[in-house]
Amino acid sequence: MLRFDSKTLDDLAARIGKAMENSPAKDIEKNVKAMLQSGLARLDVVPRAEFDTQAQVLLKTREKLEQLETRVAELEAENRRLQRKLQRAETIITLQKKVAEILGIPLKPLDNDESD
Repeated sequence: MLRFDSKTLDDLAARIGKAMENSPAKDIEKNVKAMLQSGLARLDVVPRAEFDTQAQVLLKTREKLEQLETRVAELEAENRRLQRKLQRAETIITLQKKVAEILGIPLKPLDNDESD
């Protein structure tokens, strides 16, 4: 059975380290590291703090958008309700004009006040 003491293991580790420094594997490691650094440098990245800030801005913008979408839906519903009400009022006015004409009752024209 082989026995290794710590000095033998340290010596072996030092030899392996020295062999790695002089081997093509070390050159490959350096080249890969340089390629990765070069590739990462070309990427359009932002610092994490800036990303987090923009994420918060986006979240607030989405919340505001949801509020505005809800408000627009409410206004559209109110507009539909008022359009139906206006249509009924116009129908009643048309009917009143016809009844007045049949009965021979002159109607006074109303001032057309569009500010209501």
